[in-house]
Amino acid sequence: MNIFLIGSMGVGKSSMARLMAKHLQIPYADTDEIIVDNECKSINGIFKEEGEAYFRRQEADVIRSFVVTKKMVISTGGGLPMYHDNMEYMLDNGIVLYLDLDIETLTQRLFKGRAKRPAIKYLSIEEIRDKLIAMLEKRRPVYEMAHIQYLRVGDSKKEALELSKYLNLFI
Repeated sequence: MNIFLIGSMGVGKSSMARLMAKHLQIPYADTDEIIVDNECKSINGIFKEEGEAYFRRQEADVIRSFVVTKKMVISTGGGLPMYHDNMEYMLDNGIVLYLDLDIETLTQRLFKGRAKRPAIKYLSIEEIRDKLIAMLEKRRPVYEMAHIQYLRVGDSKKEALELSKYLNLFI
C-alpha cells in the first residue's frame, strides 16, 4: 500500500519521505521531481510556459501512475490534494499522512530557504507568514481529511522512525 505525504511547502515532506522509505525498506518517489524530470523544466518554468492548469494535470497523472498494489512512500506537492479529486484518489488508494508544523517554525524555514523557492524568493518574513496563513486557510480543510495527521516538532530522523514503525503496521 502506498503512503502519500501531504502538507505545506517547507514542512519537510520530501526529506521525511526519503527517511521513512529507508526505514520501511520500500521505494520513495517525489511527484515534483518526477514532473521536473518528465518535462525537463523546473516547476517555475512549467508554470511560466505551460500554466498552472497544465502542471496540476501532470500532478494528477503522476499520482495515478503509481501501482496501488506496491508499497511506496510518495512525497506530493503542497497543492496536489486540492485539484482533480487527487485527495479522494489518495485516500482510496493508500494511506494519506498530513505533516503539519506550527506557522512560526514553518515561516522561519521558508524564509531561510527562500532563495530556492521562486514564489517567495523576494518576500519579507512577514509577507511569507501572511502568504502561508492565507494558503493554509484554504488548504487545511482538505489536508485534514488525511487518514493520519502528524504535528512535526523538527527532529526529522526521530519523527521518520516513529512514523515508519507506526505505518509498518498497516502496509
